[in-house]
Amino acid sequence: MLYQKAELVHADLSEYNIMIWDGEPVLFDISQAVPVEHPMASKFLRRDLKNLHRYFKKLNVDVLSVEETYRRVTRGKR
Repeated sequence: MLYQKAELVHADLSEYNIMIWDGEPVLFDISQAVPVEHPMASKFLRRDLKNLHRYFKKLNVDVLSVEETYRRVTRGKR
């Protein structure tokens, strides 16, 4: 939603910046967020996704690859 609706990339996303509220994830600490048009947005998004991927893999959660998640988040636009 942050990417598609607000057109922002968190740019510092990890398990420490997500909480669950009423069964839904809520992102916080978005002071570093950049617009999707930012020249580094793609790099930041991939880094964010790698952070989450690494965390959930440690918990033995079956997750999509970083690249597949990237394609789904961006809907193939970037």
